[in-house]
Amino acid sequence: MRRIVDKFRNLKRTFDRARGHKDIDVLLANANPYAPLSDRVLWLQQIILWLRSSARIDDRENSKRSTIKRIETVRLKFLFQLLDRNPEWKPKVAGTLRAILAEASALELFSLTGLTREPSFFLEASNRIFRRFLPSSSELHDLGPIFVLIFVHGDDDTWVETLPRDIIEQINSLISHNVEQDSIIYANLKADMFDSLSLLGTMIGSIGMSHDLRQRMSNKRIVDSPFRLLAEKLFEISDRLRTNAGVDPLASPMGTEIVACRDRIRDVFAHLEQTGVSVKLVYRLETLSRLLDRVEIMISILIPHPAIDRTVVIQKFVADLIREGHDAESISSLVKRNLDLISRKVVERVGQSGEHYITSSPREYFEMLKAGAGGGLVTVLTTTLKFAITGAHMPMFFEGLFSWLNYSTSFLTMQAAHFALATKQPSMTASALANKLRFLNHRRFLKEFVDEVARITRSQFAAALGNVGFVIPGAILFDYVVLRVTGHNTIDPHYALKVIHSLNPITSLTIPAAAITGAVLWVAAISGGWLENWSAYHRIPQALATNRRLTFLFGKKGASRVSNIFAKEINGAGTNVTVGFLLGFIPIAGSFFGAPLDVRHITLSTGALTFAVYSIGLNAVRGTDLAWAIFGLVITLILNFGVSFALALFVAIRARRIKKLWLFAVARGVLRRLTTKPSQFLFPSRE
Repeated sequence: MRRIVDKFRNLKRTFDRARGHKDIDVLLANANPYAPLSDRVLWLQQIILWLRSSARIDDRENSKRSTIKRIETVRLKFLFQLLDRNPEWKPKVAGTLRAILAEASALELFSLTGLTREPSFFLEASNRIFRRFLPSSSELHDLGPIFVLIFVHGDDDTWVETLPRDIIEQINSLISHNVEQDSIIYANLKADMFDSLSLLGTMIGSIGMSHDLRQRMSNKRIVDSPFRLLAEKLFEISDRLRTNAGVDPLASPMGTEIVACRDRIRDVFAHLEQTGVSVKLVYRLETLSRLLDRVEIMISILIPHPAIDRTVVIQKFVADLIREGHDAESISSLVKRNLDLISRKVVERVGQSGEHYITSSPREYFEMLKAGAGGGLVTVLTTTLKFAITGAHMPMFFEGLFSWLNYSTSFLTMQAAHFALATKQPSMTASALANKLRFLNHRRFLKEFVDEVARITRSQFAAALGNVGFVIPGAILFDYVVLRVTGHNTIDPHYALKVIHSLNPITSLTIPAAAITGAVLWVAAISGGWLENWSAYHRIPQALATNRRLTFLFGKKGASRVSNIFAKEINGAGTNVTVGFLLGFIPIAGSFFGAPLDVRHITLSTGALTFAVYSIGLNAVRGTDLAWAIFGLVITLILNFGVSFALALFVAIRARRIKKLWLFAVARGVLRRLTTKPSQFLFPSRE
């Protein structure tokens, strides 16, 4: 089989070798300056494709060095050798290249290629998605679409940027073949670059002086805005260059207005770090930064500084246009640039909420145990209402709605009473852990970090122990009271058997349902962090503190107290409402679509199993069924905690850009501590 594959590869190389040598001869000989623009663009595209071809060429002069150079450089040298050997081809090739530059406008290339075109992130993302799947309708009247057609590979910018200077001089010499003045060739390009400066200045002024940005700058006056001054300066420079009036390189805006604009952008980013982050605002700031980069390099080309090599700047500019043109079609790069800051801030807010779930002293440990016990007792009522809602056989929507209200009310009650639900903690404590990872830049801090891991683990163990340890006696006591008052148990024996069998990890969907619940808990924590960020960005707490109605009802101090409570509790409230909604509606969505979607929450499942066993009677339950159900609870506990913690830690690490090297060191340190002092991960030390 391997021999057959090798034969096919050798055959392909032979075909490429013959086709490659023949194609370049045919392409150069058939260059036509008078062909339609689309045909000339297709011809140039085939030239570039040939440069990237893997077929061998008969280039004895460079064959020994071809292994250490890019294939494009070697092929360009060979192309120029062919033109020197066939001088009748050179006028047609040069004329075809000049005709493309003369007929196609470069305004879009300089002012739009690689830059975001839509006013908002979501419009830009949707347009990129549509362009990915729908055919392009761009007409070849501008060099922007032509660039995309010619440089189709993602790494074309690399070989363009690394071309040797002698190759660049040969390209320029070929384009200007039989032309006395180079300025005639590039006259249209220069005119389009002048217009692009004016257009870029308009875009910078419009975005930079928008209300959202000015509200977050130290200087809010439009008359003093550096974006306005830069726009006016770009119009002035464009007019002077167009009329050949000349511009002093030292008087260009690179050292003054552009620097001032970048300072204002940093001010806005610093303001966002302190308050809340908006995707819309980050998108505008990112667009501004890229516009300033474009202006800066165009100014370097049009008004070259004596200390700057203009040829190198132009070469880099062309490579940047290729790179940014490909980047402008990428959805992932758009998401990464614009959502990086907000994801980091959301993770930080989630981590700050998780700080109060971490215990250090024995006193705090037992406080967490009591909070978990309170959460377990509240869960008894939640489980009872769940049975009532399920047994009512309501329409699916109303069953989901009342389940949502049941769960959310229960979780909000726990928050108000300062009780703890263990399964909510992993996603928050993982974010808090990742926030501390960014300070782990030396091995002497490794021990302190492992201590933090141990504190988090035993804090979650205390909450889980309180939840499970008190939901069982609470369910038994509640069912006993119901039996004495009504004469029957909370659930009937038939439904109780169904509950026991539903927890069997082998014959039911307990494992995927428990994993889904872990993901739900993580999503809820992220939602709470996003809601807190949204509240801070829109200054809701400040608005509440100065609200006239609240001030009238509660007084100035009372309104301030309401504002503080809102700012403190909004994260937890958002998390609780979200987790209640998802737990309530995921089974309903599964039933609606006929998909096996369900949830398994460790505390709720423990309470349900307790009600089921008490209803049937411990002696009447088969031992194997009970053992499998208990095993299902163990798996549910592991997956609820593990999936939620793993997702939160992974996202937090990505958002904080933490090095993998430290992660391995932390894993080794935690494993070493776990083998030497395992009790520290379960109970607080006397120290």
